[in-house]
Amino acid sequence: MSLAYQGYSLDEFPDMGSDQAFRQRLFDTYIERMFRRRGNTYTYTNQQAKHLLVWIAQRMVQASQTVFFIENMQPSWLQNRDQRLLYHLESSLIFGLIGMLSGALVGLLSGGGRVGMAYGALTGGLTPALIAATLGEITPVETLKWSWKATKISLRTGLIYGLIVGLIYALIFVLMVWINGLFWPPDDPDDWINGFIGLPIFALFSGLFGGLIFGLFGGLKGPGIGNKTKPNQGIWRSARNAGILTLVLALFGGMASGLIAMLIFGLFGGLLGGGSACIRHSSLRLMLYRVGYIPWNYARFLDYAAERLFLQKVGGGYIFIHRMLLEHFAQMTLEQKRPQ
Repeated sequence: MSLAYQGYSLDEFPDMGSDQAFRQRLFDTYIERMFRRRGNTYTYTNQQAKHLLVWIAQRMVQASQTVFFIENMQPSWLQNRDQRLLYHLESSLIFGLIGMLSGALVGLLSGGGRVGMAYGALTGGLTPALIAATLGEITPVETLKWSWKATKISLRTGLIYGLIVGLIYALIFVLMVWINGLFWPPDDPDDWINGFIGLPIFALFSGLFGGLIFGLFGGLKGPGIGNKTKPNQGIWRSARNAGILTLVLALFGGMASGLIAMLIFGLFGGLLGGGSACIRHSSLRLMLYRVGYIPWNYARFLDYAAERLFLQKVGGGYIFIHRMLLEHFAQMTLEQKRPQ
């Protein structure tokens, strides 16, 4: 009240009226006064800033959060089914492209030639794309610490995924062998046996082996850091841990079985060590930016809002200056297009 009505005379002070009406006028006046407050950061229009603050407030109320962390944004915060579907599609394509390039390289290094590259690209791209499409919340990997409890959970999940993916690959291999046999029948009957029996079995065991690695690596995810001092610190820590785990497991795989194992172990380590969270978080932020719910430089806007006394910075997070102000913004109508 002191900030909203600073400089007002008693005659200019509004009538109290009902409590609800008075609070409405109070916070509307406060918002207008704070928009005129000077700051050092980039200036946004009042319409832009209000739109962005309404979105933050509504999502915090939806998620029952008192402190807003950039790294805690989730796909469920997208406003409609089409946006969520597009996000999952885009993130799956990114994972699929990474796996496709890695699989093609593994197929080439294994001496399979063009056929090996094709098999590697197909199988390498399909697995991460399918997994990414089914993932739920984004969980940053802020620390690396072995946990048997986390290992049991990820091992069970990994083996289920591995079995499903292995069966899909087996069917793909059988189909490819059948199509290839229609146009280029093999001279040796044993090739049919290897194609229809050997390759599916190999695909099934490869899927289960991949699920086993997924489960073991999943046990390295430690608890989140308690005291965050910078915005989006959880994602930056995830990126660092992804780099560390990629390097360590790639060196281990290289010493154990050579270059191919080095690539496979490094890829799994990077994705499970925090790379997956970084990719999905970046994809989500890009989607939110395109639909106009967040600015490109989010931390800069949050600092701007803190300078105008809408938010208060608490370590690496932000809280509204008052719970009633949060509720006031949350009750406003959110525009469905980017403010100009």
